[in-house]
Amino acid sequence: MSLSVQTSHPLVSDGVDFSSIEDAVLYLIHRKAYEHAAREFTGLSVLDWGCNAGYGLAILQGTAGLLAGLDASKLAVSEARYRLPALADSIRLYEGGTPPFERSCVDVVTSFQVIEHVSNYHEYFSGIAHVLKPPGCVMFTTPNRQLRLLPGMQPWNPYHVTEFSARGLEDLLRRYYKTVRIFGLRGDAEFEAIETARCMRALNAACRKRTRLMRFKSLARKFLRLALPAAAVARVRRLQINPPSDVERRMLASFSTAQLQYVEDGLEHALDLMAICSDPLDLSVVSS
Repeated sequence: MSLSVQTSHPLVSDGVDFSSIEDAVLYLIHRKAYEHAAREFTGLSVLDWGCNAGYGLAILQGTAGLLAGLDASKLAVSEARYRLPALADSIRLYEGGTPPFERSCVDVVTSFQVIEHVSNYHEYFSGIAHVLKPPGCVMFTTPNRQLRLLPGMQPWNPYHVTEFSARGLEDLLRRYYKTVRIFGLRGDAEFEAIETARCMRALNAACRKRTRLMRFKSLARKFLRLALPAAAVARVRRLQINPPSDVERRMLASFSTAQLQYVEDGLEHALDLMAICSDPLDLSVVSS
């Protein structure tokens, strides 16, 4: 995607020295997808489309047969090459048009936390189809709008073009792939409470900025109370009152991706969404 049809994104941390439990939880959500892909695609050739600073490539490097990365950010590509010098020649900048890789060169494309930044889907999916060997497999992840936004609301994250529900994501992907499976990422109550509270706080701020009506804040608080166990809500409130605390530092040390799993039910409550797709459709007959 050219920069005109895809927003950029800040560089993702390397997973150390987090300043808050919320930062750590968000990183673990992103990391879990790469760990899952590393297990699913052992021995296969993988292109990470939207590799950011290379933290995911470092995870895939241990299991992929061949590995490459691509990103629309010059800074991200530079950081990824610095982090992974052995892959430097295979980490490339993409600013639109035909991807800088040969046709049908990889078995799998991973594209994590990218699709919400895209406005030109035809170009995005065409580029992915270009590099895939038939029948190909693509793994996407993206935030769950049902956790983050009110009905009809535009994303509060300034880098996001569109956020998807599980149904919306499936509807989009079925326009481009014959086979689509949707999963949701769930965690234990404490883990989910922290991420839900972060999203609700951002939602509150966005509603105040856009409408100046306090009823949205009340609605978001009510949603939080209904969505989470009482004990989890109490823990979140304590963290918000006294961060960073000894409790939070202990939590930083104890939290891990082992608390997370991908499931196929209850997707409206998922922390994140994953789609696994195969058999790209003929994009010459798919409307853009």
